[in-house]
Amino acid sequence: MQTMNFDDKMQEIQKTFTEERVKKFAIVSPALMEQPDYIRSLYLRMLCLLVRGGDMPTEEQVLFVRRLTAGAGLKDDFTELMRQSMNMDEEGIASFIEAFSQTDLKYYFVVDGCIACTLGSGRDRFKLLAECAELLGVTKADLQYLSKAAKTIILQSTEAYDEVMRHRIPQVDISLLYHAKWFYNGALENTNECLHWYSADKRKLDLSKCNLKARNVIIEN
Repeated sequence: MQTMNFDDKMQEIQKTFTEERVKKFAIVSPALMEQPDYIRSLYLRMLCLLVRGGDMPTEEQVLFVRRLTAGAGLKDDFTELMRQSMNMDEEGIASFIEAFSQTDLKYYFVVDGCIACTLGSGRDRFKLLAECAELLGVTKADLQYLSKAAKTIILQSTEAYDEVMRHRIPQVDISLLYHAKWFYNGALENTNECLHWYSADKRKLDLSKCNLKARNVIIEN
């Protein structure tokens, strides 16, 4: 029986750590989970195509898409989806455009695409995303707003996220809490009708400025 050398053992340990991180920090998108398996698979295959569209995928890009894949509840894993993305042809891309252009999923895809591309390298890594956004009917104003939202998620900044949310545009009515839940600490809504406080860190749970007399009070942590 051949024994593993030290480097091989360390690689196996690192692989195990990565697998556990992916499971623990799986990103579950409620909007995506409402869709049938085929649509979820198509969404992730196109993200894999974006990741492959620039230079060699970075570890950060791979980890991000793997977390999304882990949260999507598909039989196919990240490696298989990456392989399938290599076989995407005109028919597959046409199916993607047809399936996503008439729904809010196109906005979620652009946000996730912006995050994936930002985590990569190479000057042309946003080119394919911009072309996808145009074909999906995402306007320039939509793209600017969605890219700013993606930036706040990458920065993990509650303040920046709040600022972007204050400038929502009516036609892009989506919830990004599935990303913000990993870092957000603050009031998602703070009106007489509803107080919805979300705290990713219990130590930062501060309700002193909130309307606790609101008709509906929701506190999540």
